[in-house]
Amino acid sequence: MSLRRKFLTQMGIAGLAIPTLALGNKKPSYAKYRTDGSQTIVRVRNGKILPPPTQARGGNYFPNHVMYSHTGETFRLFDDLIDNKVVMVNFMSIAGHQQFQVTKYLAAIADRLGKQLGRDVFMCSISTDPLHDTPKKLKAHAEQYGADRAGWHFLTTSKNNVSAISKRLFSHGRHANNHPIRIVHYGNGGVGVWGAFGADSNPEFVVERLSWLKNGRGNNGTTPVVAGPARLTTSTRRHHNRVS
Repeated sequence: MSLRRKFLTQMGIAGLAIPTLALGNKKPSYAKYRTDGSQTIVRVRNGKILPPPTQARGGNYFPNHVMYSHTGETFRLFDDLIDNKVVMVNFMSIAGHQQFQVTKYLAAIADRLGKQLGRDVFMCSISTDPLHDTPKKLKAHAEQYGADRAGWHFLTTSKNNVSAISKRLFSHGRHANNHPIRIVHYGNGGVGVWGAFGADSNPEFVVERLSWLKNGRGNNGTTPVVAGPARLTTSTRRHHNRVS
């Protein structure tokens, strides 16, 4: 079986028999956006419309919440950690790590990235248990699994903020508020292209897909386009998990 087919087969079962994280329902506050004449949500910067998004309600329509890193630093989610970056985003908790060792799997991908991590690609692991997962405990967790690396932040914020971020990345029918631990989102925050893969996917294939997004380029040197499942819109809740 080819790496590509194996990767997609793994993603096909991503929503089955996976521990999920219950999230809240509070409506988040977002940065300023406006709608064009065709009712397509677009992102505006300095008066210019940026490239079209691939996610419902706008691909880069991210809450810009304050996030606290295991490094002791404080960031704004979109402005500091996503905008103009190729980034992976996943949700985890220290207590839930025994069910599915997502950090261990991502560390293997980080190994494969090598020097690209922190230079070309960045990683954000967001705790869904902010009451217990303090920055100090997240640092110990990162060190335990060889994940305390430049370019990889273990982040905590309020439970409501986590819910808002999760909803921005994952919306799947009746289970919109449950985010599978196994799913890792990846994208280019500069062009608004996003996809997803299973954390236990082949690291080589994951790194190949990440390389397609660098500098807003696809695998053939063109701007990335959506492939596979239909892009999310306000009329559909199907999850987009492919970019080519």
